[in-house]
Amino acid sequence: MRDLLIDIDRTRKQRSLEAALRAAIREGRLKPGDAVPSSRGLAADLELARATVAAAYDQLVAEGYLASRPGALTRVAARPWTAEPSVTQPSRPDYRLDLIPGEPDAARFPRAAWLRCTREVLATAPNELLGYGDPSGLGELRAEIASYLNRTRNAIADADSTIVVPGAASGLDQLARLLHRLGATTIAVEEPGFPFHLAILRREGLRLMPVPVNDEGIDVDARVKLPPTSFGRFSATLTGTYYIKYDVQQPDGSFAGFVSNAFNAPATGITPRWKSYAAIMWDYGPWSATLGNTYQSDYIDVAPDVDGNLRRVGSMSLWDLQGSYTGFKNFTLTLGVKNLADTNPPFTNSPLTFQSGYDPSYYDPRSRFLYGRIEYAFGK
Repeated sequence: MRDLLIDIDRTRKQRSLEAALRAAIREGRLKPGDAVPSSRGLAADLELARATVAAAYDQLVAEGYLASRPGALTRVAARPWTAEPSVTQPSRPDYRLDLIPGEPDAARFPRAAWLRCTREVLATAPNELLGYGDPSGLGELRAEIASYLNRTRNAIADADSTIVVPGAASGLDQLARLLHRLGATTIAVEEPGFPFHLAILRREGLRLMPVPVNDEGIDVDARVKLPPTSFGRFSATLTGTYYIKYDVQQPDGSFAGFVSNAFNAPATGITPRWKSYAAIMWDYGPWSATLGNTYQSDYIDVAPDVDGNLRRVGSMSLWDLQGSYTGFKNFTLTLGVKNLADTNPPFTNSPLTFQSGYDPSYYDPRSRFLYGRIEYAFGK
């Protein structure tokens, strides 16, 4: 039986004894087959309770470090031991100004507040709260997130429409899987974009279409021309803007976002999240035609409803049709229909204009109407 020098942490006696014996075995100070001191003798040497030493021995037997048989000495198990594996922290340059994206400033994490809240919740939480819960996230947490978004972002959200994810990467991965399952094959991404996020989208089978961005939003301008056919030539175009940010400073110095939001907006008119014009063109000799669509996404109304709740003004989609003929020398004849489907504007309760029920800044009060035009070019 070998004498053994062991350093014990008196604040965690059993755990530190287990760690010290484990280290002695791995470092070779206790070799396979060596007998360890009896629990009574080691307890006396270290001034510990015998039960503490016996519990430490039992743990090391369970882990396979020691072997014990009734009526025999407890010995080091007969197997080769290696040093405790170490973890090498990756080196990182000591930047004077660290601008690496995707990493929050951990020094600002509210450790004390987080610990205080965790203790309070663990002390009062029912047992079922510690088991498997709703895959969408804890109901109380989703309700609190929805309330925060409604209060600070002028959103209209509830707990049922809110999902809690472990992080941004996990949320993006789930969204990409959903889009792919619904049949999406291509997704527009910011250019430049975060490479890690782009890799997630590629991994889920989506083709990336880079879209240049600036500090205000994304401008889209796409044009397609098909090869000529016996029925003429077809082409298509899409121009649009996706607004990312449009903040206005408030009297108290804070900033509020007014993209897709007219509630408490400082001026009339609306900055929709997305607005676009798409068109399909056809030409065949002297004949040509264009079917166009003007689209604007929905937004939060200027005033709440009668119950005091924020309401949304629906999106608007208007179709126009125009045809032209150039078969007469120097003449171009054009005939068209605005608002082909005679679509009514989405209702708004805005009191800021004399027109009632709709916003005249983006809807023509004439609704559907026909127009014609004759052009003559001199000198041809």
